[in-house]
Amino acid sequence: MYSCSIFLLNYLFININSKSQSFASLDSFLNQFTFNANVDPSILREISLNPTEVMNLYGYKGENHSVTTDDGYILTVLRIPDVNPNSIPILLLHGSNGRSDQFFINGHTSPAFILADAGFDVWLANFRGTSFTSHKKYTTKDKQFWDFSWQEMAQQDLPHSIDYILNFTKHEKIILSGHSMGTTVGFALLSSQPSYNHKVAGFLPLAPVAYSNYPPNFFQIYKHIPSFQKLYTETNFEPRQILYLDGWKLQLVQSICASKTFYFICELQWNLFGYDPYLYNKTRAPIFVSRSDGASIKTFAHVAQIRTLKGMHQYNYGKEMNQKRYNSSMPPAYNLSKISAPVVLFHGANDVAADPLDVALIGQKLPNLQAKELIPDPRFSHMDFMFAMNMKRLVYDKFIEHAKNMWN
Repeated sequence: MYSCSIFLLNYLFININSKSQSFASLDSFLNQFTFNANVDPSILREISLNPTEVMNLYGYKGENHSVTTDDGYILTVLRIPDVNPNSIPILLLHGSNGRSDQFFINGHTSPAFILADAGFDVWLANFRGTSFTSHKKYTTKDKQFWDFSWQEMAQQDLPHSIDYILNFTKHEKIILSGHSMGTTVGFALLSSQPSYNHKVAGFLPLAPVAYSNYPPNFFQIYKHIPSFQKLYTETNFEPRQILYLDGWKLQLVQSICASKTFYFICELQWNLFGYDPYLYNKTRAPIFVSRSDGASIKTFAHVAQIRTLKGMHQYNYGKEMNQKRYNSSMPPAYNLSKISAPVVLFHGANDVAADPLDVALIGQKLPNLQAKELIPDPRFSHMDFMFAMNMKRLVYDKFIEHAKNMWN
């Protein structure tokens, strides 16, 4: 199993370094075949739907909105409107390798639908690089399109999305939440652009990531993966997309996740973040992997830098380039103590990507921390905020209570 996981991770990261024509030829050949015939037809049907169609499938009216940033990215922002025009607007931010529809990945028991049922005006962001974004000048085949990290998401994508929602709804504030790297983007914006603290009635990070001082045991696996290791040891990458699965590759992963025999392979990636199989609806595993998306290599490198730099900094280009960009050999740090908006942190005891000790450190830095909610199940981990069958009782009942109190 260990050898298999090493192989899969190496394959997924191979395009960090390789532009091999042989891989392109292999992809073209294998795309002629169907690899997911064993997946339940109803699951395949849901996989084939676009986000608005999925919302309609579960009885919700879905809307697509378009937000354009100053540097030319065109972002699709999804919305599930409430019938009450005065309902509380809440913006949800996805994590790395994710996209907006991950917030309704779990059918009726999904975060977006739980919040919509509670009367919120639900908005779902898409950061640059997801399948629901484009650019006025570049295509995804241009390296310039992929020249970004989560720093640009905080500088451009999130503030433009917030301003669009406020202008559209005529509210003065919103509730902000995010998962994993989405919390990192939120922390970065609120700490670097103080005016946005006055536009956010409350920030509720799920599995917050701002420090990574307590690496999990699986971190030792990186030394066996040369392409993964580069994310932690190098700074200058040619801009490109990584971890994007489509065609036969996506079908194969769907098939593995639907197979009783080979499901353990699908579980390997979740084990990296803390995992308990009894919290997940395994029949939806092919949907879970289908709602993942590609990302820029700089985004992954920047996430890795949270560990190597002992906290959140702007992108580290190396001493020489840092000096040119920042007038300093080190990239500027994000100062969480500048976040004045009310914050409630939600985290799991079994989350190895947002270790409770790192979450405690975040809490110590925040001047307006309202609460730190440890999920009352010791098995609860990083992806359970999206995947767990009982997430409403464990997370979102308390989440809704805090959000409404912040609004009032």
